[in-house]
Amino acid sequence: MSELSSATDASRSPWWLRPFWLACALVAFVLVGALIFPVWRSAPPSTVAVSAASAPQGLPWQIKADSESSEVFGLLVGQSGVAEAQARFGDNLHLALIQTIGAPASDAPALEGFVERLEAGFVTGRLVLAFEAGDELRRTAAQRSPKHEVGAGGRVRQLSLAADDADLRNTESLASQARLVGLSFSPSARLDEAALVARFGEPAERVLGPQGEVQLLYPATGVAIAVPGDTSAARRVVIQYVAPGEFEARLRSPLAAASATP
Repeated sequence: MSELSSATDASRSPWWLRPFWLACALVAFVLVGALIFPVWRSAPPSTVAVSAASAPQGLPWQIKADSESSEVFGLLVGQSGVAEAQARFGDNLHLALIQTIGAPASDAPALEGFVERLEAGFVTGRLVLAFEAGDELRRTAAQRSPKHEVGAGGRVRQLSLAADDADLRNTESLASQARLVGLSFSPSARLDEAALVARFGEPAERVLGPQGEVQLLYPATGVAIAVPGDTSAARRVVIQYVAPGEFEARLRSPLAAASATP
C-alpha cells in the first residue's frame, strides 16, 4: 500500500520536480558550465585595456620634448650617445664619417649613423643619426679610417671607423664621446602636407625651402618637415628632429641661410 501511495504522490508532483527531469537539469548545468568557464577566463578584462596595449608605439609623430631633449624612436635627441643608439638598433646601425668632396682639408668630417630600414610602428623608412664630437677627434678618426667609399651622387665620401675609434669601452674614443644632436627620417610612403598636419598638428610656421619644398616648422618639439613641392618627383618627405632648445641654431638658421642663397 505504501509503495502504491509513493508512486501516486510522484505522479501528482510537478514534472520539473520529478527525479528524471532533475537529473537531466543537473547534467545540462554541468555541461554549460564546462563550456562557459574557459571562455570567461580567456575573455579580456576590458575593451579599453586591450586597445591601449595594442596601440602602435614608436611612430614618427610620437614625441616627448622639453628644452633639453626630445624623445623619439626610443632615443633622446640632444642627450643620447652612440651606445644608446647601438642598444636601440643593434647591427642595423652603421656608423661612418661623412666628408664633402672638394671641401677644405681643415674641415672636420661629420659623424653619422644610418639605419637603412626602420620600422617605426606601421611606418617604415630610412633614418640618419647626426652625432656631435670634437673636431680634432673627427679629423684623427678620418686619418685612421681603413676604408673610403664615394657616396651616391659623388658629392660625399664615407669613411668607416677604425676599431679604436668605434670602441665604446674606451672613454676617450670618438664613439664614446659623441652626442646625438639630430635625426633625419625619410618615410618610404609618399605623404602630402595634409596627412602630415593631421598627425603632427598645425605647424607654428611654414617656410618655402631652397628647392621649392614647403618646410613645416614645430619649434616646441624640435621638428622640421620638408614636403616636396613636386609630388611627381622621386623626392620624399624628410622629417628632422633636434632638441627644442637647439631648434634655432640647428634648423631654422641653416634653413634661412639656404633659402637666401641664389
